[in-house]
Amino acid sequence: MQGFPVDRSPATRSQLAVLVGVLLSAGLHAGALVWWLSRPAPVPLVLGVEQTVTVDLLTLAPPAGEQVQQPAMAVPPPPEPPQPESLRPDEMAEQHKVVKKPPKKVQPPKPVTKPQVEQAPAAPAPAASAAAPSAAPPAPAPVTAARYDAAYLNNPAPGYPPLSRRLGEQGKVLLRVQVSADGKPLAVEVKKSSGFARLDEAASKAAAEWRFVPARQGETAVASWVEVPIQFSLQE
Repeated sequence: MQGFPVDRSPATRSQLAVLVGVLLSAGLHAGALVWWLSRPAPVPLVLGVEQTVTVDLLTLAPPAGEQVQQPAMAVPPPPEPPQPESLRPDEMAEQHKVVKKPPKKVQPPKPVTKPQVEQAPAAPAPAASAAAPSAAPPAPAPVTAARYDAAYLNNPAPGYPPLSRRLGEQGKVLLRVQVSADGKPLAVEVKKSSGFARLDEAASKAAAEWRFVPARQGETAVASWVEVPIQFSLQE
């Protein structure tokens, strides 16, 4: 049987030794790394902090079927009631003695006094001279109205306007004349028209030339207003 040829030269042995050394070094590093990673974590040491250790005491339960007897507590006896003091007969009689209070005196009600009302002094009677009213002024004298129809006045009737006759105008005019104290007409107004201006104007001109009897108040002649009716008729 023919095997593979083995090179046993010095160069080959040197290369094998280097390779073995490299493999051993790698194995050592791998083992160190595994140990480093698998080591337990260090416990941090805290300085200046007191650690408290709590110890819990466990009470063991008695085995089944056995009763635990609790120690009996001493109960103090109840206090004795106080004995009543023995009293002597005279003290007992004094204690049960009933004191009667004297009845209260009822005072009679005081009479109610009515307040006195002061009467105002009567007013003095007024003097007779002050009570007498002053003399009333005399009543004014009656006024007599002025007149325009006295016979002695000779007042002519107003002329009929010719045009009014031809046109057949006729009617009644009511004038209002202011008469002075000496009987003269001061103003003439048409209070109610006849319906035709020519007839109203003819009546006003005639009354302005008339004489009047003045109005009188008592014996004094006064100025006043008087109404004068004038009729225009075609049958006259």
